[in-house]
Amino acid sequence: MTFRKDNNHDKRIGFVNRTNDDDSVMDYLDQVADPYCNPEDAAICNDLFERLYQVCTPREKRFLVLRYFYNASLKEIAVDLNITRRTANNIKFKVQGKFGKLLV
Repeated sequence: MTFRKDNNHDKRIGFVNRTNDDDSVMDYLDQVADPYCNPEDAAICNDLFERLYQVCTPREKRFLVLRYFYNASLKEIAVDLNITRRTANNIKFKVQGKFGKLLV
């Protein structure tokens, strides 16, 4: 059971241990937390994150901070925001949509 729990911990949806491509739109922001990212890319990522953060609602802002700086899973975010996991997933899609509009 402990082994299974440890393996599931590595499958988090956060920016470091991503195992699926459902969040591929957010890959630019993922580099913000990468310690091996070159400084120019980090500056671009930080700028994109700031622009995205400014257009988000307070709930979406909290989602961004929890997801990308604390590497929280959707379940952890849902508990923190006192919402269902499905609602947390909906917030993720809204944030992805806003990010997509910033890139165009």
